[in-house]
Amino acid sequence: VAGELPFTAMSQEELFQKIRVGTYSLPPGKIISQACRDLISRLIQENPERRMNISSSESILSSSSSLMLTEFTS
Repeated sequence: VAGELPFTAMSQEELFQKIRVGTYSLPPGKIISQACRDLISRLIQENPERRMNISSSESILSSSSSLMLTEFTS
């Protein structure tokens, strides 16, 4: 969405831990719509039972014009 990885860490062990528990960050300086933030949080869900699947994400992507990213705002 923003051209950066959602998971960053100083070590591979720390990176894998963040991935396992779903600890991610969105880049500062970019405005990401609430709809897009919601989509990301549903896709990066540690519990597979609660994670959004591909068919439900396709319906959101095809029906939403609010999944927008605005570049840096100075």
